[in-house]
Amino acid sequence: MRADDLPPSLRSFLVAPDHLTGDAFAFWDALAARSEAPDPSCCGPVWQVTALACSRRAGAPVFLRQSDDSQIAFALSASSSGLRFGPLEAHWGFGSPLLGPRASDLLFDLIDQLREAALPESITIDIPGLQPGGLHERWIAAAFPDRHLLAQDPHAAASLHGGLDGWMSRRSPNFRRNLQRAQRAADGHGVGFERHAPLTAQQARAVYRRMLDMEMRSWKGPARQGLLALPEFYAMLLAAYARRAAARVIIARAGGEDIGFCFGGLSCGIYRGQQTSYVEAWRDVSLGVLMHRETARWLCDDGANLQHFGPAQPGMDYKSRFCELDQPSVRVIVDLDC
Repeated sequence: MRADDLPPSLRSFLVAPDHLTGDAFAFWDALAARSEAPDPSCCGPVWQVTALACSRRAGAPVFLRQSDDSQIAFALSASSSGLRFGPLEAHWGFGSPLLGPRASDLLFDLIDQLREAALPESITIDIPGLQPGGLHERWIAAAFPDRHLLAQDPHAAASLHGGLDGWMSRRSPNFRRNLQRAQRAADGHGVGFERHAPLTAQQARAVYRRMLDMEMRSWKGPARQGLLALPEFYAMLLAAYARRAAARVIIARAGGEDIGFCFGGLSCGIYRGQQTSYVEAWRDVSLGVLMHRETARWLCDDGANLQHFGPAQPGMDYKSRFCELDQPSVRVIVDLDC
C-alpha cells in the first residue's frame, strides 16, 4: 500500500514518522506516559516508529492526528481481505494507537473520511494494548458492538514510590534474603556495576557492541534469542533512546570483563525494560536480580516513578518477584462497514 494509492481526501492524514517535529514527538511521548494503557512506553513514538522501520511494513503510510490533548496513530497496510489500519508496531501489539481522552473523536473523524472516500476494499481497524474496561475499550464496545475482543498477555511493573527503600519494601522477604545472598556472592567475586546512558549514535553503537558480545556468551547465543533474535531492531531502538537521552544500560563487570547487561529506556518518568542477559559462566551469581536492583536504584536517582518489565508471558514467572502491579491487556478488532 502506497500513499499515492489513496484518494486525496485521505492524504492530509499522512505523516512521515521519522520527520516528526521535536514538539510533536514530545507531545506523543507525554500522552503515552499519561495514558491508562497497560504498557505506556510502547504506546510512545520511540517504540512505535522504530518497530515500523524494522518491519516488513516499513514505509507504509502512517496516519497521525493530534489535537490539544489526544492522538491517534495508525499504519495502513494491505491484506488479502482488504485494508488494515493497525498500530505502527504490530508484531507484539504492546502499545495502543489511541491516546488521550478524545482519541475517539479523532478516530471517528478518520472513519468518516474513509466512508466518504468510498474505498472499494473492506477495512479492518486493529487496536491492541487497551486496558480492559478502560475509557477507550468502553467507547469502542459502545460504538462497535460487533467488535472482536482478544485477550493479550498481562503486563508487569513495579512502582518506584518511596525510592529504592520503597521498591525493596514491596518485594517479598524471600526475595530480599536471596538478594542479600546474591550481593555477598557478587562482592566475593569482585562484581561491579556501570551505568551507561549513551547520547550519540557512536556511543550507542559502542555500548551495543559490548551487549552483543555478552549475549553471544550467554545461553541465548547458540539459541539466537534475546538481542540476537532481532539485532537490527534493538540496535535501532538503543540509538533512538540515545537521541532522546532516554537510554539506560547497566553493565556488570568482574576482573576487567563485561559479564552482564540490563537494557531499557526512560521517558516521562516511566522506564521500559527491553533485554537482560549475562555470560553463562556467571549464571550462579544471580546477576539478573542484581542488575534489575541496580536499574531500580538508578531510576530512583533519576526521579522515575515506574519500572516496567513488559508482558508476563508463560515462562516468565520471575517477573512476579519484581513486580506488584499486574496490568491486563486486550486487543480490539473492528471490521468497518463503509
